[in-house]
Amino acid sequence: MLAQGKNWLIANPQIILDHENSKEVATIEAEFGYMIAQSVGASTYVRPGFGLGEGKPYSWNLEVGLKFVWR
Repeated sequence: MLAQGKNWLIANPQIILDHENSKEVATIEAEFGYMIAQSVGASTYVRPGFGLGEGKPYSWNLEVGLKFVWR
Protein backbone atom coordinates (compact mmCIF):
# COMPACT_ATOMS: atom_id res chain seq x y z
CA MET A 1 0.00 0.00 0.00
CA LEU A 2 1.23 3.46 -0.88
CA ALA A 3 -0.05 6.97 -0.08
CA GLN A 4 -1.99 5.85 3.02
CA GLY A 5 -3.86 3.13 1.14
CA LYS A 6 -4.88 5.16 -1.93
CA ASN A 7 -2.31 3.52 -4.22
CA TRP A 8 -0.81 0.06 -4.36
CA LEU A 9 1.90 -1.82 -6.20
CA ILE A 10 1.87 -5.61 -6.55
CA ALA A 11 4.36 -7.94 -8.26
CA ASN A 12 2.79 -11.18 -9.50
CA PRO A 13 5.28 -13.82 -10.75
CA GLN A 14 3.80 -17.15 -11.91
CA ILE A 15 5.28 -20.48 -12.94
CA ILE A 16 3.14 -22.60 -15.24
CA LEU A 17 3.80 -26.35 -15.34
CA ASP A 18 2.48 -28.02 -18.50
CA HIS A 19 2.62 -31.73 -17.69
CA GLU A 20 1.07 -32.82 -20.99
CA ASN A 21 3.81 -31.16 -23.07
CA SER A 22 6.62 -31.36 -20.47
CA LYS A 23 7.19 -27.59 -20.47
CA GLU A 24 7.69 -25.01 -17.76
CA VAL A 25 7.07 -21.37 -18.55
CA ALA A 26 6.77 -18.26 -16.43
CA THR A 27 5.02 -14.93 -16.50
CA ILE A 28 5.57 -11.82 -14.46
CA GLU A 29 3.13 -8.96 -14.01
CA ALA A 30 3.14 -5.81 -11.91
CA GLU A 31 -0.04 -4.01 -10.90
CA PHE A 32 -0.28 -0.33 -9.99
CA GLY A 33 -3.65 0.79 -8.68
CA TYR A 34 -5.31 3.97 -7.55
CA MET A 35 -8.35 4.27 -5.30
CA ILE A 36 -10.81 6.67 -6.95
CA ALA A 37 -13.54 6.75 -4.30
CA GLN A 38 -12.87 4.84 -1.10
CA SER A 39 -16.44 5.30 0.14
CA VAL A 40 -17.80 3.09 -2.69
CA GLY A 41 -14.63 1.02 -3.21
CA ALA A 42 -13.99 2.22 -6.79
CA SER A 43 -10.44 1.87 -8.08
CA THR A 44 -8.54 1.74 -11.34
CA TYR A 45 -5.44 -0.28 -12.17
CA VAL A 46 -2.80 -0.89 -14.84
CA ARG A 47 -1.16 -4.32 -15.05
CA PRO A 48 1.67 -4.77 -17.58
CA GLY A 49 3.41 -8.13 -17.90
CA PHE A 50 5.49 -10.41 -20.06
CA GLY A 51 6.11 -14.10 -20.57
CA LEU A 52 9.37 -15.93 -19.95
CA GLY A 53 10.69 -19.16 -21.42
CA GLU A 54 10.65 -20.93 -24.77
CA GLY A 55 6.98 -21.87 -24.80
CA LYS A 56 5.78 -18.65 -23.17
CA PRO A 57 2.03 -18.09 -23.36
CA TYR A 58 2.52 -14.50 -24.62
CA SER A 59 5.31 -12.03 -25.29
CA TRP A 60 3.72 -9.17 -23.37
CA ASN A 61 0.36 -7.96 -22.14
CA LEU A 62 -1.28 -4.84 -20.76
CA GLU A 63 -4.46 -4.88 -18.74
CA VAL A 64 -6.29 -1.72 -17.66
CA GLY A 65 -9.36 -1.90 -15.51
CA LEU A 66 -11.89 -0.54 -13.10
CA LYS A 67 -12.89 -2.57 -10.06
CA PHE A 68 -15.01 -2.23 -6.98
CA VAL A 69 -13.81 -3.63 -3.66
CA TRP A 70 -16.11 -3.75 -0.66
CA ARG A 71 -14.72 -4.27 2.81
